[in-house]
Amino acid sequence: MKACIKIIDLYPAELGTDASSNIRHRNFWCHIISITACVDLGRAAADTAHQTIHYTSARSQINNCREYIEGHTQGLSKEQLDKLSEALPSLAVLDFECAIRLQQVANICAILEDCGTNLDPMQICVLADLVISSKLTDPVIYEAFRRITDTALSSKSPCDVLQQLRWLRCLYRLALQCEENCVKFIADRAKKLIDMATLLAPELPHTTVAALRGEMQWLPIDMYNESLLYFKDMKNQLSQEWYSEAIKLTKCIEHNGWDTDSLSTKMSEAYGTLNLAN
Repeated sequence: MKACIKIIDLYPAELGTDASSNIRHRNFWCHIISITACVDLGRAAADTAHQTIHYTSARSQINNCREYIEGHTQGLSKEQLDKLSEALPSLAVLDFECAIRLQQVANICAILEDCGTNLDPMQICVLADLVISSKLTDPVIYEAFRRITDTALSSKSPCDVLQQLRWLRCLYRLALQCEENCVKFIADRAKKLIDMATLLAPELPHTTVAALRGEMQWLPIDMYNESLLYFKDMKNQLSQEWYSEAIKLTKCIEHNGWDTDSLSTKMSEAYGTLNLAN
């Protein structure tokens, strides 16, 4: 602990905090350093036993940090409180990574539910990437992500639409690992976001509108590609369902006035050619 305090005292500009403040506040930033070190050690550990030790230690210290934020911040300046708030998303991501590595499903879902209540689309995307990279396909985790999606869609903030589309892409990638026929759920949520983006487009910068156009086309194209994979595997009913949803989603984009370069027509012609050849 003394070594951590010395680090903070020597590098206040880089860490953005004051080492001469009260001991609890100093301990918080020391725990942040220690948590990061424990997670790094866990990633580098060659065996499961050492990984468990490091990740468990990190989670314990994260809980200490949360207790400090919840009950011991009286007397801190606004700047100090702002620094604590900035640390919270990072703490949540580190805690989530530890829970993922320890395969603690209940804790994973609890963190997800908390993030869903205090929704930060960028943070949720990071959490989704962690789940996808871990290859965890527990249906309970997938259901928690689905609930967060519906929470996200209740927001109508202009700055969130693009991030929510990107988040839906992450959910889609996770869904492919957990549920073979997830296409209708994903497509229905995508349509809501397309409607929202269409309403907000006149107020958004041209660069954001261009990014939205590309992001909303990515999903039906990938759905169409999935339909081709099912077709190749001779799962004709699934192939038809995925193709149908891809076409409907593309037409929804086009009917809302977004330029897709006649994407729905190209998909229809290509899929029709496959069926004729078969």
